Amino acid sequence: MSDDDIGLLGDISVINPGTLRKLVQHSDGAQTIVEESLLTVQVTTFKCGGITVGIVMNHVLVDGKALADFLTCWSDVARGRSPSILPFLDRSVLCPRRSPRVDLPHHEYAPIDRPSERIIDPEPSPMFTDHSTSNHTLSFNSRKCQTITTHDGSSIVPTSFEVISALVWIARTKALGMDPHETTKLLTAVDGRPKFDPPLPSGYFGNGIAWSCAECSAGELTRKPFSFAVRTVQRRSDASPRVTYGRQSTTSS
Repeated sequence: MSDDDIGLLGDISVINPGTLRKLVQHSDGAQTIVEESLLTVQVTTFKCGGITVGIVMNHVLVDGKALADFLTCWSDVARGRSPSILPFLDRSVLCPRRSPRVDLPHHEYAPIDRPSERIIDPEPSPMFTDHSTSNHTLSFNSRKCQTITTHDGSSIVPTSFEVISALVWIARTKALGMDPHETTKLLTAVDGRPKFDPPLPSGYFGNGIAWSCAECSAGELTRKPFSFAVRTVQRRSDASPRVTYGRQSTTSS
C-alpha cells in the first residue's frame, strides 16, 4: 500500500525507471536468471483508490508474446469469461534435429573472438560495466520519426522501429568510442512464431523468439549517411526465415 496518490506517477509513458521499479517485486539477491522466481506479482494500492499490478516473469519460462497471452487469459478469467487464448504447453515442437546440425552462419551467436568486437544488445552485458550509465526516457512520435528520415534525404520508407533502432545504434556506438575498424552489432528479438514452417501453434507458451543481427564496422555506421544504418537494420528486419521445426529437420536463414 502506498500513502501517495497515483497521480504521483505522472505521465506513465515517460515514467521514471526508479519509480517504476517500486511497483514490481524483484529478486535483487539472485546471482543468475535461473535463481529468479518464475512469476512474481505485486499489487500496489494508492490512497486515492488507484491500483497498479506489477508482474515479473522469468525469461527462461516465456518470452514477451507468451507473457501477453498469459495476461490476456488472466484478464478473461478475472472477468468470468473463458480464456480467449488457450496455452499450448508442448515445447517438444522445437526439438532440434537428431543429431543437431547448423547449415547456415548465425552471426547473432558468433563468439566474440577479439576484445575489440562489441555487441549492442538490449540486455546488460559485463563488458559495459566500467561505463557510467543513467536511465532516461525518450519519446518518439510519428512526426519525430518522419523528421529524422526527412533530414537524411533518404527515399526508403522504413518503419518507426527501424528508424529509432538505427538512431540508437549509432548513438551507442559513438558513446563507446569504438575504433572505426571495430565490428558493431545490433541484435533484435524477432517473434519467430509466424515464421516457422508450419507456424507455431496458437498460444505457444515458451520462448519463440529468434535474434536478428545487423552488423557493420563502427566507421561505416557513424560516418556514412543515416540511410545506411536504416538500410542495414531494414535488411535484417525484412529477412523472413522459413524454419521447419520438429524432430525431422530445422533450418533457418
